[in-house]
Amino acid sequence: MNIKSAVSVVLLAAVFSSFAACTGGSGSGSSKTGKSSGSEQNIEYPVEVKGETIKEKPTKVLSMSPSITEMIYDLGYESALVGVSDYTAYPDSAKSKPACGTVQLPKLDEISKVQPQIIIASSNFVEDDLIKLQQMNAEVIIMPKAVSIEQLKTNYIDLARIFEGKTTGGKKGEEVYFNLSKKLTEAQRRIKSYISQNSNAAQSAIVLKRLDYNIATGDTFEGSILKELMLENPAASYTGWVFPKEKKTELNPNIIFYDSSIDEKTLQANAVYKGLVAIKSKRIMQVDLSLFDQQGGRIFDAIYQMAVFAYPKAFEQADAGASSSASVSSSASAPSSSISR
Repeated sequence: MNIKSAVSVVLLAAVFSSFAACTGGSGSGSSKTGKSSGSEQNIEYPVEVKGETIKEKPTKVLSMSPSITEMIYDLGYESALVGVSDYTAYPDSAKSKPACGTVQLPKLDEISKVQPQIIIASSNFVEDDLIKLQQMNAEVIIMPKAVSIEQLKTNYIDLARIFEGKTTGGKKGEEVYFNLSKKLTEAQRRIKSYISQNSNAAQSAIVLKRLDYNIATGDTFEGSILKELMLENPAASYTGWVFPKEKKTELNPNIIFYDSSIDEKTLQANAVYKGLVAIKSKRIMQVDLSLFDQQGGRIFDAIYQMAVFAYPKAFEQADAGASSSASVSSSASAPSSSISR
């Protein structure tokens, strides 16, 4: 063999080897594809939620909070729900699930029967109960109730991530929250447009849980709702549902939203409130505040009704962008109203 032929053979062998390495042969190619497929299947888990790591998609989840139960139904994961809190009242179908006690008094025997992989609660269990639950091989996740609309959105997303993983679940949570909150978005659009066209349209409001000074402060979920609706809250700078009595001269809202446990005539006759603008102009609205404690999707209907009551002319317009001939004055008379379950 001459030198030219030898070089040709070497080059041909090199090309063949390179081609074989690229294709990896049928066995090698299958192995690589298999690894890629496995990787794709595992991109959802593990996922970290509220400081806890969930290793795989759960099929048995116990909710120890009525608000979490309602959100699980909103998200469409109720088939994986194996038990609920004794306080669960909504939706009706949830009441057919095994009642497993409360965070304060969990029914450990009942919980052992349903064998949950994950237990979700809104507040902490006492240490002894927590240890017993963990000994059942259950992952315990504490998801505190939201104190703002933004935190409510986060809770929906985190719940969905528990059930479907970081990517699919995250997307599902976003979509469900977006659809539930459309009424709030629409209300905000109308109110913003109305206020921008009417210089004296801004309103002040309080949310009253009980008579005297039990008023929604800035650190409460109800207080955050007033902010979302562009309503000035005289109690915004205070905390813990307590408005200081010594500041009563600052308390003169245009609107009062009061809990359904309060009788309207009793409110109107109360020494603290009877002289206020809201009472004199009959701009008071009864609201079932348990809806906001529940924190499910139903709250958005209630928030929308509050918005309509606060800014009626903003919602009378066929188009929120159209001009309004008059603003809602602080002394304008309006019928009292109510929101219930």
